[in-house]
Amino acid sequence: MNAAPHRDVSREFLGALPLPQASWRTRAGWWLLLNLLRIPGAVRLLRWLRSRA
Repeated sequence: MNAAPHRDVSREFLGALPLPQASWRTRAGWWLLLNLLRIPGAVRLLRWLRSRA
C-alpha cells in the first residue's frame, strides 16, 4: 500500500494569518522577560518584586 506524501501547509497557514503588530519595545520586553526566566531563582525574585508594588 502506497500512501500519498503529506504536503507542508505551513506557508499557506502563515499566509492566511495577519502579521502580529508589536512595537520593538514590546518585543524587547518579552525577549528580556523570557530570557530572565531561564535563570534559576528569577521567578521567585519577580514574584517578590511584584508583591512589594
